[in-house]
Amino acid sequence: MSATQPQLKAEFSLVPVAERLAWRNALSLHILKQMRGTDGRPLPRWKIEEQVRHMNMSLDSMILRGFDDPAALEHHFSGQGAHGNDYATSK
Repeated sequence: MSATQPQLKAEFSLVPVAERLAWRNALSLHILKQMRGTDGRPLPRWKIEEQVRHMNMSLDSMILRGFDDPAALEHHFSGQGAHGNDYATSK
């Protein structure tokens, strides 16, 4: 498995790569849908779609550093949405 693929441990490593990638994509979407802009509103759909690939890369990096629990991965990002970002607001 290449270094760019998630390398989860324990029983999760028995899941086929395609299914692991689907779980990672679902986790990325879940995290992004919880984030908010500076106005407190959910991120617009276009922003979520734009950021999925970047979130996947962040999750891959964390998985390679030993974060293999989806709840721990989600917890890492749970406070970041509270800061908001004007870039994500729709006009």
